[in-house]
Amino acid sequence: MSRPAVLALAGVNAAAMAVFGAIYGAGALRTLSQPAFVAALLLAFVGAVALWVRVEGRHAHRNDGVARLGRAVGGYAIALLGLPALVLAPMFALGSQLPADAGLDHVASRVMVLLLIGLGLTAVVNAVGALVAAGAALAGRRVR
Repeated sequence: MSRPAVLALAGVNAAAMAVFGAIYGAGALRTLSQPAFVAALLLAFVGAVALWVRVEGRHAHRNDGVARLGRAVGGYAIALLGLPALVLAPMFALGSQLPADAGLDHVASRVMVLLLIGLGLTAVVNAVGALVAAGAALAGRRVR
């Protein structure tokens, strides 16, 4: 398993999580209408899947399916642990310094929900991306 490939997939996953969280946050604040929310979500999903397949496919020609699965799982695991830590650790550190009246507890709970939504949708992006990559690999073998 090559480290640059795993880190590239982790970057794609972290970016997808952030975009999905931002879209859901904008939808929750009612800054997006329902059609705009659905359109943004679909565009982000299709874009994330396309980017995931492209990044994963750069290293697919020299590895088997187990290595591809390892890269995908490794990239998701890094993003799964890394992005919430990068977002929540400073927030909790700041919360311990601020008085309770500041209301950071309410913000932290909302951020956690947005992160959870992003994690779930990114898991779906990984699953759909793996299916697309597998379908493309099978179609490529049939053509030859």
